Amino acid sequence: MALLAPGLTRAAPAPDSASTVSELTVTASKTVDELTVTAPKKCLKPTLSDHWAHSPRVVSTFPAKDAVVRPGILVIRVTFDQPMACAGMFKDDPPLSDPCPGFKHDLLLSLDRMTVRTACVVEPGRHYGALIRRGDDDDSSTFLSLAGARPSEYEFRFKTSDAAPVTTVCEALTEDEQTARELSQRRKLDCAPRHAP
Repeated sequence: MALLAPGLTRAAPAPDSASTVSELTVTASKTVDELTVTAPKKCLKPTLSDHWAHSPRVVSTFPAKDAVVRPGILVIRVTFDQPMACAGMFKDDPPLSDPCPGFKHDLLLSLDRMTVRTACVVEPGRHYGALIRRGDDDDSSTFLSLAGARPSEYEFRFKTSDAAPVTTVCEALTEDEQTARELSQRRKLDCAPRHAP
């Protein structure tokens, strides 16, 4: 039996198909400008394959190595050269500050499975660093390709400025030129605050 979140109601199923949802009613206490429904991405486990004979390599990141970025919300992006499984986490790089402290990181995997992103919060005027380590066979926190290969080791270090902090995820996404370009190919990105009429 499926449960609905408070404020949601389901229309009666179509006569010929009990699995069809014909209408969804959303009740919200505030104005809703847009609603996007996305199916969850299936988390694929690595499988041994000869298609990718090498360890996955990092081809680009945001922030880039030695970049200076604004403080506040920061969406870290790491793009690999091959599809990745949805496991892994960044390691800290002492004595530099960890941009995403904590054991667990919520990672968002791109549709082509080559890019992972995670949101962090960074302070002004600090030096940050993060590592991608190969790990060993017992290390369940390392990134793995879909072919089951561990990545080449990679470190990226960056600094934060004393500029005004980034305060929204939309604004944080536009700070990364690659992410902003990818988003603009799908839709116009407008981070201006929305006001009720």
